[in-house]
Amino acid sequence: MSAATDQFAQVEHAPGGWLKRWKARSGKKVIGCFPLYVPEELVHAAGMLPVVLQGSDKPIARATEYLHSNTCHPLQGNFDQALRGEMDYVDGLVFADICEQAKRGASLWRLYHTVPYRFNLLLPHVKDSPAAMPYMMTELDRFKRSLEGFTGHAITPKALGQSIALYNRTRQLLAQLYQRRRQSPGSFTVTEVAQVMAAAQVMPREEFNPLLEAYLASKAAPGKADGRVPVLLACNQCEDLEPGMAQVVDETGAVVVDDDLYPGYRYFAVPVSQNGDPMRALAQAHFDMPACPTRHDPRLDWGQHMIDRARQAGAKGVVLLLQKFCEIHYFEYPQVKERFAQQGMPLLMLETDHGGAAGRVKTRLEAFLEMLKEA
Repeated sequence: MSAATDQFAQVEHAPGGWLKRWKARSGKKVIGCFPLYVPEELVHAAGMLPVVLQGSDKPIARATEYLHSNTCHPLQGNFDQALRGEMDYVDGLVFADICEQAKRGASLWRLYHTVPYRFNLLLPHVKDSPAAMPYMMTELDRFKRSLEGFTGHAITPKALGQSIALYNRTRQLLAQLYQRRRQSPGSFTVTEVAQVMAAAQVMPREEFNPLLEAYLASKAAPGKADGRVPVLLACNQCEDLEPGMAQVVDETGAVVVDDDLYPGYRYFAVPVSQNGDPMRALAQAHFDMPACPTRHDPRLDWGQHMIDRARQAGAKGVVLLLQKFCEIHYFEYPQVKERFAQQGMPLLMLETDHGGAAGRVKTRLEAFLEMLKEA
């Protein structure tokens, strides 16, 4: 195991502990960002570290005292951590307005777990409206002014431009990782990529980027697929992988050649322009994101997006993990299923609850892979 791999694994295993140690040596503040769509560059330009709130794989202990049992895992897992005192490293929270459950989470945090800084980012839901871009610019300016008020210093265009360049470098390196995985299936396991992406959402870019460069250099030798079935792995846009799912996929004869995950391709999909007004560039990047069930844009189709990525990567089928009780994604699923059937792309949908990849998941995945081998 290389030094970079070891660091990524440590961060994935205990992000809270790693962040506490980082705060002690850096003296900087940490801002937790609820998935999805928070422009982390603004937080970085304000002199703080934005981290994605990844939830926890531990059983829910206290969150059900305040939340219905049919609340999604990203909300339950993060709120449970806060109630257990495991999120005391966070100096502030940013909630993106992606669904009704996210709105509920923001209200609960305000009532039951106060932090020095809290901001609700109200993003446009209808992306093809003429009013969407002006509204987005106004909202980003409100976010910027809020951060400036909390830190006590201005976010200059120069500082924001430097943060955008730094985060774009991360996107470039992650894109290289994904391109190499496409070109050489078997070079990177699902577990390895999951560790890299978990670290990317936690570590400061100044430390993460050199580590990722070293990691890519250490993986120069191409791997072999060894007859495993190439698939694309996808899930809800705000959710991480089911606990143990990476290991199950690696052990069942599949090789993931691409993904459509938030802790994956979605996290680096759109570079932010480094030309012109950096605030407008951040706004435009939001509108350039691929199809997502949490945004309305009749010009985009989530099912078609997954099919196109699967074909470009040479995948024989798609494994789609849908988080239980996520109405937005389940409303979209009938159209997704129909699109896959129309275009002859095999699809396996697995309902998950973040309780761990049980034996039934492995059994269904093995059966799906056998079907793909025989096709």
